[in-house]
Amino acid sequence: AQGTASPVETVSADGKRFTVGHMCKPHDCADNQLIVVFNTDGTKSWGLLATRPAEGEAFSKQLLGDPDSVVQGLLNKSFADNNPED
Repeated sequence: AQGTASPVETVSADGKRFTVGHMCKPHDCADNQLIVVFNTDGTKSWGLLATRPAEGEAFSKQLLGDPDSVVQGLLNKSFADNNPED
């Protein structure tokens, strides 16, 4: 996919290591974002697609890949870190 991305991070949660990345739609980062989490060997991935129809409205969030609660926490933390005002 093409998008504007921040550098990926390696994080630990629940005794496991993950790679977390954040990207957004070019020229529309505030309203169209995708956060991804990969397991250590890259064989599994999960995502959080966050979109909103207009500035100031609430994000619509869709989880991708059936993440467990640990991975959901990583996705939500990355979203919050990249959207401090939302």
